[in-house]
Amino acid sequence: MDPAASRCCLPLRGPRAPTSPDVRLCENCQHLLLTEQKIMEMGSTTGVLEVQGYELTDSGPDFPKLEESARNGCTFCSFLRTVLLSPEVEYDVDEFPRIQGAYRPPQESPSQLIFQRAQFHMIPYDDLDEERFWLQFEIWIFHVDTNDTCLIFTVEDPSGDMNLLPTFSPERPLKLRAVPPRDVLQATTKAFLRQAIERCDVNHEECKLNRNASFLPTRLIDVREENVVRLVAGSTIISSGDDSSSSARKYAALSYCWGPKSHAEYQLKTTVDNLDAHFTEIPMDTMPPVLQDAIYTTRELGVPFLWVDSLCIIQGDKQDWDREAGAMHKVYGSAYITICPTQSKSCKSGFLRRDPPSISLPYRSSSGKPVGTYNIRYHRSWIWKMYFEVLGHPFSQDLISGSWIRRGWTFQEAALSSRMVLFGAAAAHFQCQRSRVTEGESFETPVEISELSLFPLLPNTLAEDNLDSAWKHIVSSYSQRNFTQSKDAIAALAGLARRFHSFQGTDEYCSGMWLSHLHEQLLWRSAMYENSPWASFTQLLDPQMPEQVRVFAPSWSWIHRRNVEYQYLKDSLFPRRPDDSSSNSQEEHSGTSTAAFPGLTGETLGLVWRLPDNDNTAAGHFIQWRGQELEITGLTVRFPLANVDRPMDIDNSDEVNTNLFWKWTISNQYFCHTNWDFLNFDYWDTTDKGDFQRLRMLLLSSGSGERPDAPTPGSAAADNNNSEAMGVGAGTLILPTHPPAEISSGGEESQKAEQNDRAAFGLFLFPTAGESEDGKFYRVGTWYSLPEGKGGLANFKRVFLNLRFYKAVMPDAEIEEAKKTLRCL
Repeated sequence: MDPAASRCCLPLRGPRAPTSPDVRLCENCQHLLLTEQKIMEMGSTTGVLEVQGYELTDSGPDFPKLEESARNGCTFCSFLRTVLLSPEVEYDVDEFPRIQGAYRPPQESPSQLIFQRAQFHMIPYDDLDEERFWLQFEIWIFHVDTNDTCLIFTVEDPSGDMNLLPTFSPERPLKLRAVPPRDVLQATTKAFLRQAIERCDVNHEECKLNRNASFLPTRLIDVREENVVRLVAGSTIISSGDDSSSSARKYAALSYCWGPKSHAEYQLKTTVDNLDAHFTEIPMDTMPPVLQDAIYTTRELGVPFLWVDSLCIIQGDKQDWDREAGAMHKVYGSAYITICPTQSKSCKSGFLRRDPPSISLPYRSSSGKPVGTYNIRYHRSWIWKMYFEVLGHPFSQDLISGSWIRRGWTFQEAALSSRMVLFGAAAAHFQCQRSRVTEGESFETPVEISELSLFPLLPNTLAEDNLDSAWKHIVSSYSQRNFTQSKDAIAALAGLARRFHSFQGTDEYCSGMWLSHLHEQLLWRSAMYENSPWASFTQLLDPQMPEQVRVFAPSWSWIHRRNVEYQYLKDSLFPRRPDDSSSNSQEEHSGTSTAAFPGLTGETLGLVWRLPDNDNTAAGHFIQWRGQELEITGLTVRFPLANVDRPMDIDNSDEVNTNLFWKWTISNQYFCHTNWDFLNFDYWDTTDKGDFQRLRMLLLSSGSGERPDAPTPGSAAADNNNSEAMGVGAGTLILPTHPPAEISSGGEESQKAEQNDRAAFGLFLFPTAGESEDGKFYRVGTWYSLPEGKGGLANFKRVFLNLRFYKAVMPDAEIEEAKKTLRCL
């Protein structure tokens, strides 16, 4: 092999990537080169260009075909193998088991991979700015017998001045984004961030509302000395009265990812054993890179103190951890600034140097003449949660490229913070309560709560009629996050729940929901997600449910589930139309549509939330949910298994995975939809049908879609005059409902017109083992019945309970059972 060919096989990274247009490419990779003609084709169509002729079959974990091509001199094959073996992809592999079997299979059973599809994708910055765009290059990899994934790269210009259309538009050049500087905190970036912070200090009063200037955390890291850092007690800073400068009590908070378990073990921590030593000095050389970079950044921004969880909370001390975890709303809410290294995927990964795998390739005009070079930089792996379209603005792209936006703890840290500096792979960003600005841009972008689907933002106040909608946005977004320890999902939301509680006065927080809206918030459902083993969704009651309820959270709480959403409640009453321009793909697939929804009417006769006997503190149930129960008095019937036809799987292209969502008919007429927590449709034939005979259908709520502009009975607007009936004692809620007399036939006719167009919503309850504990049940799913065929609220009440048509559905002896009080564990 000649010297030039051997140089092509070296790993190619950052600015060291070759800039000569004379790189060597194999015949297969020649198809991947970007040209002026391809740019023209993209611009004249949808902005997407499928590359023809590229195909490769290889196998993990060593990728021998790519290695062989690289040895033969192909620069791009060498680069692609470098990416697949890089730490950047390794983080994605660790985070998403769906691609582990392909990229990192056991040596004895390598997986076959087909590199079959490549494309360029031109994404506008936003809906109002079509002049600027983010150019993306994608290689799709099909994993035989497993899953498919995609490597996504950013296409950039090393010079920042190359015209992509030298032949067709010489007078009005079309340019790529410039390659970002390797030094993340260079002089111009520091100036940009300091100016943004100062501008917010002077002009944004709303950004100061939740920052308590008198609050300091229990412990902070003192970074004022150049060569020594140490812990300092917040109380000593306050008592010292050192107010000689305006920054004396300011502190920054760090929001970051610990990384996989092997990296988390490497993390430097404060423990009972080294606590005293850390008050003297924390050796810098013992800190992981992300903490070293955070300390440097804090100093450069002129802030004297830094709060970091691993060092400011005594790790392994449950009492200290519980106390500090319960104060996160104060720690992040009162921080002068929160530092967010969005490109760092682990504590071992710093964020002040941009050094992802990259390569430089020649760019040719339509005549074939070289007119410059372009860089391809590794951006991220394709991830199921991110399949919806994300705008091309660097802020959005920086968020989805790293692990920070996907980790559970960082959700509330961002939502609670009044101001953040975010360090991304493309640029630095500043965001506060009012606006956001990106490095290199002179204008500010207003921020809105509707962005919860991508980025958690909580305003200082929320109107009463927006509380339920906002919380459901939070649940839908938060439940997509990942945790190294799943039990942390409770505590990682506690600070945000406390902040939310301040908006709601006397309302109670019960297991991730709010007491005043339980009749609607209990109706959550969740889809199977990319990490879910399908074989675990095989029966109505998860075998682990009793143990989970005993040690973790109630069955009726969504906290133990992933990808929770409420959007189906609105969609069932107001189906989307194909030409509905009021929704966008991001909202549709995240369950966070912000369009007006009148809410549901409570249909229970009584709903009581009970705390365990040993929980007598107001703080306890924010971070500890074991032992909480719901006592529900309402209309309950056994599931009519003998009468229903074979169920049907929901085939809805809007859903990512609908195997948990079924539809039932009776005599080929619509009856209801069901959303199971644990039962995959593929296992219906092998499911014990006796379990279905033990199921109870509990009526929880109803709703109508006919008049979305008018308040329905029981909605916030209609029930203002019934506020005194909403709460009866602590932890008790008697929801407004129709008169109990309506259960019998006597009061039926007067309500007929109102109820015929109402849908019914409820829970599926499964009795505890052997029904030995009378009246105790686990939640196993939700159901809703639309007012058509044999479905709807009127049929549930009039037909099922009064037995006019379907006496076989419910024997006379069970009429009284319909009014029983049930305890849901």
